[in-house]
Amino acid sequence: MIETERAQLCIMQPEHVNMMMSFTQLHEKECLTWINENIAQEQQRGFSIYNVFLKQTQKYIGYCGCNDIELAGFPEVQLLWDLYKKYKEDDIEIEVAFALRNYIFKHFDIHSLVSLIRTTDIPDTYIAEAIDMENEGTLNIDGQKHFVYRVSRNSPKFLASFGDGESCVLTSTLNYRENAPSPVKNLKRPRPRPK
Repeated sequence: MIETERAQLCIMQPEHVNMMMSFTQLHEKECLTWINENIAQEQQRGFSIYNVFLKQTQKYIGYCGCNDIELAGFPEVQLLWDLYKKYKEDDIEIEVAFALRNYIFKHFDIHSLVSLIRTTDIPDTYIAEAIDMENEGTLNIDGQKHFVYRVSRNSPKFLASFGDGESCVLTSTLNYRENAPSPVKNLKRPRPRPK
C-alpha cells in the first residue's frame, strides 16, 4: 500500500468491483478483467493502477497508477489518474499523482513517466504540470487529439521537487510550492474508460 497525507493507494481486488463499476460505468465483467490485469501487472512489474481511498473514512474515491504502453513504437510507462469530482477541489488528485510519481522513481529503474491527456481536458493538464510534467506535443489516439506530458527522473523540475530521503518520497507537492494552484476547482472533465 502507498500512503499520502490524506489517501491510501491499494492494489485493486475483486471485492472492489462494485465501487469501481459505479465510478467507471464499466460492466462487471469488464471491471473484473481490468482488476485481474492490474493484479497480474503488480505481480510481474511491482506496480499497477491502484484504487484510492480516503485515509480517515476508507471511502473509495477513484484510481491512480501506472501501466506499460507503447507510444510511437517505443515502450513507455504511463501515469494516469481519475477521482470523483467532489474530491478534486482540495487537490487530493495532485497529492496522489505526485506521491505515485515519487514512489515509481524511488523504487524502479524507470527513466520517465508519460501521461496522455485529451486536449479538451484542461484540468488534467494542470495536474500534470503541478507534478512537474512537461508538454511534449500532441498525438492522435483513436481519432482523439491528446497532449503527451512527460516527467523524467533527471529533469531539473523533478529534482527540485523530489526531496531527499525516505521521508520526502510520499510528501504532497503542495508542501514544496508556496503558490500551488488549485487546478481542478469548479472544472469538469470526462471520465476515461480503461482498456
